[in-house]
Amino acid sequence: MDHREQKQLKKKQERKQAHRQDMAGETIREQKESKGTRIIHPLWLGVIGVVLAMVALLRWMAIF
Repeated sequence: MDHREQKQLKKKQERKQAHRQDMAGETIREQKESKGTRIIHPLWLGVIGVVLAMVALLRWMAIF
């Protein structure tokens, strides 16, 4: 195999690899789109609010 044939073979292999990566990326993108948007449940907002209120109360008590 001469240099030109090796170069062509290498380019062909690179194109195959790039195509595989594109197809894998497209599959992942489709999976993410099918999941849709995520919803934050009100319970978590309440938990975060209580934690922040406790931190604020403790800081206020430490100042006075």
